[in-house]
Amino acid sequence: MHTYKKNQGVALVAVLLSAMVLLIALLAISATLTISSRRTTVDQRITLQAQYAAESGLSRAYAELVGIQDVVEKMKIPSNQNANNVETHVKNFCDKNSLINVPSNYNNWTEEQKQNGIQLCEAAPADQGGNNRYSLFTAYVPSDAYPNGSPPPGQFWRNVFSGASGTPIATKIYTDVSNGAETWYQTRFGLTPIEVRAMAPDFYRFVFRYAPTRSVGEVRASGQVVATRTVQEDVSGDFFIDVLRPSFARYMFFRNNTRSLSGGQLYFAGGEVFNGPVHTNGRPGFYRYGGQVPLFNEKFTSAWSSFANSRRVGISSTEINQVFPNVSPEFGVDSIPLPANSNNQLRASFGGDATDTSNVPESEIRNAWGVNNSGFSNSVYYSSGSGSNRNTGNQWLGGIYVRGDADQLKFSTVSNRQVIEITQGATSTRFEENPNGSWTVKENGATVKTLSGTFNGMIYVGGQIASLVGDGTNNPDIAANSQLTVTATGDIKIQQDITYTDNPVTNENALNVLGIFSSSGSVLADGPNNRDLNINATIMASASSKGFGTVNPSSSRGSVNGRKAQINLIGGIIEDQSQTVGYISGGGYNRNYDYDQRFKTGFAPPFFPTQANWAASASEFSSQKGVWQTVKGGF
Repeated sequence: MHTYKKNQGVALVAVLLSAMVLLIALLAISATLTISSRRTTVDQRITLQAQYAAESGLSRAYAELVGIQDVVEKMKIPSNQNANNVETHVKNFCDKNSLINVPSNYNNWTEEQKQNGIQLCEAAPADQGGNNRYSLFTAYVPSDAYPNGSPPPGQFWRNVFSGASGTPIATKIYTDVSNGAETWYQTRFGLTPIEVRAMAPDFYRFVFRYAPTRSVGEVRASGQVVATRTVQEDVSGDFFIDVLRPSFARYMFFRNNTRSLSGGQLYFAGGEVFNGPVHTNGRPGFYRYGGQVPLFNEKFTSAWSSFANSRRVGISSTEINQVFPNVSPEFGVDSIPLPANSNNQLRASFGGDATDTSNVPESEIRNAWGVNNSGFSNSVYYSSGSGSNRNTGNQWLGGIYVRGDADQLKFSTVSNRQVIEITQGATSTRFEENPNGSWTVKENGATVKTLSGTFNGMIYVGGQIASLVGDGTNNPDIAANSQLTVTATGDIKIQQDITYTDNPVTNENALNVLGIFSSSGSVLADGPNNRDLNINATIMASASSKGFGTVNPSSSRGSVNGRKAQINLIGGIIEDQSQTVGYISGGGYNRNYDYDQRFKTGFAPPFFPTQANWAASASEFSSQKGVWQTVKGGF
């Protein structure tokens, strides 16, 4: 019994010793795992820091590109600059003494040339031409447009146009105070100059290319790189800087004289939203109405001195950010003159030089149409004539010319092809587009001929248009492929809806477009009562005291669904002086205007009036629309 107890004690000691050994082993393993886990966690953390730093570099590169776009948008070309001045800068950009000749008459350009432009020259390599190579930018970009700390303008643009291997940006974004570790990113941005293209007379396009953007993030400790990640955004493409005499169609709203016909101040009122460029030459007015201020979501420019000196009702000078929440306005810019005539549109109608605004003698018109004095009566002209007989040819001469007033000009579509019908006195002339591109011409219902060649979209009326209408149904009036401009020297009265087949608000690639221009009269809405008037067009009236308005604006146009009838416009208004669309207290129409965003990129109706002054604009970068991915290596 005594011996048994002794053996039992030995066994207990052995068990305890084994347990201690096992416990020590477990503690050792646990400690090892903890250390390993901590190391893994630390490694993951610093790798994640490097990843975030690399992504920050991508954002920095994108911000730099957008900043370049902003700088270009501030380019100001003085009003005394002409095509020769701009051409000199083009030559410098390409380091050339001469450029490729292009047809001066836009009508003689091929369809491909009109679509894609004509290459004038290839851009010189980056190491050629010196700083003078970028004289376009150094001459016209004001000094206050550059970011703070920028190098001199010549070097600034050489850096910008240095391509994908441009000057790297290295930035430390974080220092860990506990151990001194630093987190950095390195990235590059730059544009590669490609070429200059003529897109139209007095329209130069500078083409650049940007490559996928790459950024490297690093964590550095004790002078050594302990973690690195490289990310790349696989988006590339072309970037354009356009220098041109822009079309007036680019404006959602343009007003020269900012007073009413009775002499009172005109106001942009609360509740009105402008999603396109707006310009005034005169003193603008801003009016808080219904507790709201007018909103300008795109660039507002004015030749007037400042917002503080504008006319304001219920809006203080400190509330400028409420009126212009997205884009800062520019006051004190050069006044933009309206065109004095429609001579170039007249020439376009008979296939002449559509850039020539000089006086058009009657002999030039008669000679172009091929008729003598006895054959030049009030009528519709569209092909060459012979002596006293008009339209004896079978080809389009250019567009359509109406000598004298037009009682009615009507647009409609058949199977998505354009139909144009002009009534003058007892004669109705109807043009029907055929599937093969030719046009059938009918007079008073009888077919007189089929026209081959190209209709250039210009319809010119040497008088007033008493009634401009669509077909009066819910069917579209402007075919999907139709690009038209209607110009008259007198008043134009819109009496029915005129609508596009493809709505540009919902289809940014829509091609159909209509311009309505009166060079000596006004454009006036005169639709049926108790109906909205739907107009898809950009409208212009340039003569002194002329503009867009309503026939008898004091008279009620009735109501639609319990509200006042309104004008639903998709396009823009360019005018010398408002003719009054309607009154808040009653009479006329309410305004419901929406901007055609295509006009902001240079798209315009054919032969629509262009500005005398030159301007520059930049395309938008598509960066950050792609998906970034982690890649191997550095730059």
